[in-house]
Amino acid sequence: MAGVCREYQVKLGVLYRWKREYEKDPANAFSGKGTPASAEARIAQYERLVGRLYAENLLLKKALERLGQLKAEKRLQG
Repeated sequence: MAGVCREYQVKLGVLYRWKREYEKDPANAFSGKGTPASAEARIAQYERLVGRLYAENLLLKKALERLGQLKAEKRLQG
């Protein structure tokens, strides 16, 4: 649950409160006056996602390059 809280930037206590409210009365648990995420918040979320995917892509490229080097070294040795 802590990981979910970090990912969505929600405090752990809030998540537990939401869970209790849902367990008590599922039909009315989230009947507040919440507002949808703003366009800026969605853009920021997507920018973070792009950054994570970019870093992951670089890591995978480096790993693939290293595996190619190891394969070439093994061919030279054997």
